[in-house]
Amino acid sequence: SHDAASLRNFCQSNRLHIIPYSNTHHTATSHSRIDHCLVSNRSFALSHYQHALPFLSCHDLIEVTLNCNFNRLPPR
Repeated sequence: SHDAASLRNFCQSNRLHIIPYSNTHHTATSHSRIDHCLVSNRSFALSHYQHALPFLSCHDLIEVTLNCNFNRLPPR
């Protein structure tokens, strides 16, 4: 679809990677992939999960565990 191609083009242009999930939005008549996680480096994503939560406005819960460190500034 045009939307999928636009997302892939955006990611390619900005050197981003799409975390692979299956369809994330479900209705009685359709299933679509409208929720996404993007990372700048695939090695940052340690794991990713998708959980069906039908009571949560037809969306699945998606999560990703990242491997990244944050340098904190010392207190003033």
